Parts: sequence; C-alpha cells; structure tokens
Amino acid sequence: MHRRRMFLHAAGAALAVPVIGSVLTRPDYGRVEAACPSCGDDPVSVEALRQFRAAIRGLSKSARGEHARQAAGALRVLAANGKARNLDAEFRRAADREVKTYGRDNVLMRPFDREQFAATAREFGVVPAPDVRMNVDLAERRQVLDILLTAGVTVHIERAAAFFEAAGAQLDTKGPVQRVQTKEEQIAMCKDLQTFINTAEGAMIVACVIGGALACAYFSGVYLGAKIYYQTQTECSKWLG
Repeated sequence: MHRRRMFLHAAGAALAVPVIGSVLTRPDYGRVEAACPSCGDDPVSVEALRQFRAAIRGLSKSARGEHARQAAGALRVLAANGKARNLDAEFRRAADREVKTYGRDNVLMRPFDREQFAATAREFGVVPAPDVRMNVDLAERRQVLDILLTAGVTVHIERAAAFFEAAGAQLDTKGPVQRVQTKEEQIAMCKDLQTFINTAEGAMIVACVIGGALACAYFSGVYLGAKIYYQTQTECSKWLG
C-alpha cells in the first residue's frame, strides 16, 4: 500500500516538467521564452536534461530500478536549480505576457506537432513513439495551464521525481527478493499509474504547444518514461487490458 500511495501522490506530478522547459526556451522560439533569458545557457539544466534522457533510454531497455532512480535524481537537480532561480515567479510572469499577447485560448489551441514528438521520442530511446490522443479539448488544456500557474514549478518537479523513485522501488521488488502483491493491490497500482500517464499526456500537449522546445522535451520524457514503464515493466495490460 505504501508504494501505491507514492504512485497516487505522484499522479499530480504530471504537470511538472513543462514549466522548467518553458523558462529555458531559446529567445528566438517566440513562446514564453522571456521568463529567464539567461537560463538557455545554464549548464545545470543542460546536464540535467542529458541525464534525464539517458535514464529514460535505459528504462526503455531494461527493467532495472537504477534507471528510474537516475531519472528521479535528474529531476531533483532540476527542482533545486529551479528554486535557486525562483522559476515559479518567472514562469507566471512569462505566461501572463504570452496570454496577453496572443490570447489565452489561441495559445492553448495551437496544434500539437506529431512529427516533433516522434523526434523527441527517438532522443529518449522510444521507437516508435506512442500514439498521443488528439482529443484533448480546450477545457482540459485550460485546466492544465491553471494548475501550472497556481501550483508553480518546483513542487511538481519534486513530485515527478517521487514518481520515478517509486517506479525504481517497484522494479527492485522484481529482483531475488520479490514482494508478493494481491490481485487487488496490483490492479490499484496499475490504475494509479494509468492516471499518472493520462494526466502526463494532457499536460505534455499543453507544454508542447505553449512552452517551446525544452518544455516539450522535459515533459515528453516524463510521459514517455511512465508509458514505457507501464507497457514493458508491469503486468498492467493483463489487469486493465
């Protein structure tokens, strides 16, 4: 039950990564890039992204808890760096400027780029890219943005890290000493994981249409990592179909 609570708590983390990417986007991208003009050259963020990609690539190839923990570690570095830079306030100001310039709904309904997503997935070692639902309506996109603006940045990054830490612990139980779960416990955990993935998917779409290249990359990594974990390293398909 402890690990199930960790997954349930982490489900709210699905809005974590796009915010960081939003404030790191290069100045010529034209979307929420003014939040932190100097962050594009931030070596801490560049290294965190490199480690995050490597972790998800590892997770896609083997059921080893160390890869999930590496992803968690990269996100924790990102969260600490975000606190130091006060990215919560920076993002809110930048998003406000973006909405005032283009209109909130116009920004939110920008088309999701499937080809760019496929390219990002390849960078994370996920080929082919999973199908992304295209029926995320305006109301859902509004809700995602509202949560991002209300909750801020670093708390969501920390929750995303908690999710991957929980995944690592779950993978460890597949080793020599396995934790026996009842059918009910497995189904409950799978439903929590499915909730995380669905939330991450909707938030990724918003991140990619409003936040720019790095926003899209970071949050795509969260979505892809959770999706790969669900499909290849759990028996959730057996329990939930």
